[in-house]
Amino acid sequence: MEYIKEVSKLGETLFEILSMALGLKPEYLKDMGCFNIYGVACNYYPHCPQPELTLGARRHSDPSFLTILLQDQIGGLQVFNENQWIDVNPISGGLVVNIGDFLQVVSNDKLKSVDHTVAANVHATSRVSVACFFTGYATETQKPFGPIKELISEENPPVYREFLVGEYFSKYFSKELEGKSAGLKQFEI
Repeated sequence: MEYIKEVSKLGETLFEILSMALGLKPEYLKDMGCFNIYGVACNYYPHCPQPELTLGARRHSDPSFLTILLQDQIGGLQVFNENQWIDVNPISGGLVVNIGDFLQVVSNDKLKSVDHTVAANVHATSRVSVACFFTGYATETQKPFGPIKELISEENPPVYREFLVGEYFSKYFSKELEGKSAGLKQFEI
């Protein structure tokens, strides 16, 4: 419970920093509800004796505003960058912070979510990670969702149309989704 309390404080600080980076008041993202709700997922990846027969986690981006990940020293997290998969090597005491799809949309593409995967665990010991997803109001499936109005101008038109959160989730959890572009592309203007 102490860990969750500290990650919550970190999330609040990160939302303030991201708000300012977007040219908004420090409390903007928090006030709009990005910080309100979060979920925690504890992941256990046992040793995989035949990794060539296993996919691991499929390529995806997170259906959240922000994800804070604590991974053990085994590793396995990979991000897709410049058309290749890159290992995110664990740093003792470090955390991984991912921008989620919802923050990409509300920032009008100023902040980008990241496609990532988890490789099958080839190590002799099991791998464990703890992810905290800041989903905010994203659980309100009938809530309209789109770029922050203050970030849109004639020089910076909206990249995404307004849509319902439920529309996004129906696509995200379908079998046809492969990576973030498939999930967000349908909402591009």
